[in-house]
Amino acid sequence: MRNAGRELALSDLILFIDNDVSVTPDCGPLMAQALLERPTAAIAAARVLYAHQPDIIQYDGASSHFLGLMTLENPDRPLAAADLAVRTTLSVVTCAFMVDRRRLPETAPFDEAFFIYQDDHDFGVRMRALGADIISVPRAVCLHGEGTDGISIRATGRYSPQRVFWNIRNRWLFILKTYQPRSLLVLLPMLLLYELAQLAIVVRKGWLGEYRKAVAWVVGNWGEVMGKRRSVQQRRVRPDRELLAGGTLPLRAELTSSAIERGLRAALDGLAALY
Repeated sequence: MRNAGRELALSDLILFIDNDVSVTPDCGPLMAQALLERPTAAIAAARVLYAHQPDIIQYDGASSHFLGLMTLENPDRPLAAADLAVRTTLSVVTCAFMVDRRRLPETAPFDEAFFIYQDDHDFGVRMRALGADIISVPRAVCLHGEGTDGISIRATGRYSPQRVFWNIRNRWLFILKTYQPRSLLVLLPMLLLYELAQLAIVVRKGWLGEYRKAVAWVVGNWGEVMGKRRSVQQRRVRPDRELLAGGTLPLRAELTSSAIERGLRAALDGLAALY
């Protein structure tokens, strides 16, 4: 849908917003101005506030953890305490964002194989790998609602089976497409440790069926995945060291609700920070 919208738009500056988002009157103009002032930037993201609590930032830009996860910036921070300076970011949350399609390095930049979840992370990191910059524009504000019915954790308070499947599958797809061979080799111990921890949580939560479906999809579509990988690796201009960051794992609290799960998360956080 986003690729179709990009093609049909009459302007080179295109504002994309999710169906549960409302933007303030100056949100679009502020992102457009920020893009015009930064010739290397192809993507500008708005500051996202909770619709039911507009004095609290839900997130304000995104980073890219080396374990293949998106890290939200300034999550759940009081609006009054946050900086207003435009800054570059390592990834983008596509809740409300603007692109200059003349600067995008691909004519169909959104990988429709993702469908939902991590599609925005794949888009943002891949655009950076191909040479484009992403900026966060804090003065450009939008309000975010409850999300997709039956799937959004804000609405249901729990992980749906669909969310589990798409998150696991799409993380693997993102890593296999994007990471350079040296990165995969260097990060292999932590990637394997994370996978074992993820499998333990999957079994504990009763999500083994969704995990098997994710494995089956990757194996069954291996040729397509490798084709996507070749396309990215042949055209990239930035190495992984400019795309990835470290730190603790950006996991939702709903994944680690018990004492055992919180202990496992603390151990992984410590290892990831050291790594």
